[in-house]
Amino acid sequence: GVAAAHIDKWDLAAEFFLRGYHSAVRLNNEVLAAAFQSDAAYAYWKAGCLPSVLKSFRCSIALIDDMDRDKGDLGITWVFRTTAHILSWVRSVIENGQPQAELTTPFAGMCSTPERNEQILALPEIPFEISLYFLIRLEHVCNAEPIALELYGGRLDDSRIPAIEMFMAPLHLQQAFLSGSLGRLPVVIDKLLCAYVATRKLMEDRAAPWGSLDEAVSELQVRQACLKDDFLEGPFLAALVRICHTDDPDCLRYVNQWRCFADDLSWRDELIDYLNRVEKFQGASARELSAVFLSNETNVMDLHLVSLFVTQKVSEVAPFVLLQAHVYLLDKFSQTSTWGKYIEEALSRMIASGWAEKAKARFALCSPQLTVPELENACSIKLECFGKSAAVLLAAATAIGSRLPQAVAERYLSLRDSMSKEA
Repeated sequence: GVAAAHIDKWDLAAEFFLRGYHSAVRLNNEVLAAAFQSDAAYAYWKAGCLPSVLKSFRCSIALIDDMDRDKGDLGITWVFRTTAHILSWVRSVIENGQPQAELTTPFAGMCSTPERNEQILALPEIPFEISLYFLIRLEHVCNAEPIALELYGGRLDDSRIPAIEMFMAPLHLQQAFLSGSLGRLPVVIDKLLCAYVATRKLMEDRAAPWGSLDEAVSELQVRQACLKDDFLEGPFLAALVRICHTDDPDCLRYVNQWRCFADDLSWRDELIDYLNRVEKFQGASARELSAVFLSNETNVMDLHLVSLFVTQKVSEVAPFVLLQAHVYLLDKFSQTSTWGKYIEEALSRMIASGWAEKAKARFALCSPQLTVPELENACSIKLECFGKSAAVLLAAATAIGSRLPQAVAERYLSLRDSMSKEA
């Protein structure tokens, strides 16, 4: 395998390493079997065969998982650490376009080499969960079938390593938004929030990325980050947008479910206050909601909630009120990828459907012969994205004779033009 790699025949090198694996299996040598699979994974990476990379890594990790990873055993420690190194290197290159600065480039036969350096035994210990994390993350960035996630996800959910928690929580959050199962949202956000605060503390302390804190983060730190870093309004407003876009837009049902989880949260008071606001505006009339826009005392959080519920009363509100509501929502989510990515399509459909309905009253619009076709064309764009939302609102502003602030108009033009790149 090494000789084939030296003449740049990486596919052939992978084949030879797999032959070594099968021989090691026949000899009941699990250490060497895992080493050959890891070397095959790297060779497949060099050959550009990602499915085989994942298959070999899954095999080697499964073998290492069954080993007694006693630090005193050179063979086990060597294959464990070198496999973790190669896995981390490949994942970093695929995800970031380059390896992490501290990682040296692997070489052919790195895991199965008989020249094992005993100094590896003196290195600081690394939790095996980190290797599971790298494998699951590699599957994720490759958009591959989540086989490793199904096998090891439960173990990583129990991990107290902030870096792993910061990876697993968004996966559960993404699944909740995709499936619409948002009842346990406070629990998922709490885990993500605590991991975020802990990770930030580790970075401030210049600790190892896979390290753990000596003591748990304080409730005060969590509560401060909840509001300051948008872990309250962002995810819950996004969830409400998602809920309002369903066939059964019963926001209060979810509000009641979220209340049930509030008592166990350090940011209970903040969540309860937000849910009270949701209930207040959800029951307001179109006239009451419209009046909120005219009040100079309304805070941004309330404006966003009012905007959401205005979109549920399209036929009852004036066009300029609907435009203002949509601008507030689009600006909230299009300028941050953290929460916007979960509801980009839902918000696009919400905005387009609202203005498609307004376009039916064509003679209530300015120069309908010109503006209505333009508005209808924007609403019928197939790609559901922030760019479409921006295109609709630009056309809507023209149709109702309203002028968007220059900064907003320029931002929306940029979003609209970005659709050609996304397509």
